[in-house]
Amino acid sequence: MAAKKDNETFRKRKARRKMAWIAMYSMLFVTLAILFYVPDSKIDHLDSLLTWFFSCMTAVVLGYCGFATLDDNIMWFGKHKSKPTTDTAKKKEDSDDDSVVDDPDKEE
Repeated sequence: MAAKKDNETFRKRKARRKMAWIAMYSMLFVTLAILFYVPDSKIDHLDSLLTWFFSCMTAVVLGYCGFATLDDNIMWFGKHKSKPTTDTAKKKEDSDDDSVVDDPDKEE
């Protein structure tokens, strides 16, 4: 079951990464097409369309970067903070030392 979930997670991440790269390449392609193939007289007519195109493609790329980073942080913190390792659990069980004071300001 875990292997199936890991495979599905991997496929989703790969699809998201592919989507972000396609968005980056499309912005590069459109920029080069505008610079070299579109006459200056037609750029004024394409202004609002190009604004929306570049805004949406930038949102896709930035959204991928942000959520991929967030996903990595959640996975990292989830692995390290939710469950104590066996060494940590053994140390807690083995430490029966009463000389450790929980509150340094507390006087006996």
